[in-house]
Amino acid sequence: MSSRLTFVKFLYEARGLYDLYKCTCGSLKTVRRDKANHEYTKSCGCLSSELKSKRFTKHGEAGRTTEYRSWGAMKQRCYNRWHKAYKNYGGRGIKICKRWLNSYKNFLKDMGRKPNRNYTLDRINNNGNYRPSNCRWATWKQQQNNKRPKGSGYLNG
Repeated sequence: MSSRLTFVKFLYEARGLYDLYKCTCGSLKTVRRDKANHEYTKSCGCLSSELKSKRFTKHGEAGRTTEYRSWGAMKQRCYNRWHKAYKNYGGRGIKICKRWLNSYKNFLKDMGRKPNRNYTLDRINNNGNYRPSNCRWATWKQQQNNKRPKGSGYLNG
């Protein structure tokens, strides 16, 4: 892999010999001369970030979109026993359909983007599972009108 760094000038510092480089992203990077000469340093750090992002995301949205955060929160509520809302979701037997459980891409394809940031993921039937036919993007007011009665029981199958 080629370097993204272009030499700018030599630097002589008390701690050793360094060179100043400009990265293709526009940042300046000071590199110890012995590391630069052996192509140990390939960028200002931006290359590492890009490679990590590609390695850990298939869709490029991990944590960046409100829809992705809704999908992740849904999974936490249903499967993380330590989540504060688990008792009202996973603890009641609420599950996520197989199509969505491990595929944000499928979730997004079925749900689409939120109309705007004021919408949240809502189950139409509060005793039903998370699946395309039982979910919608709803406003806070719609969510409040769709609450289950206090003290209502567990999922009936």
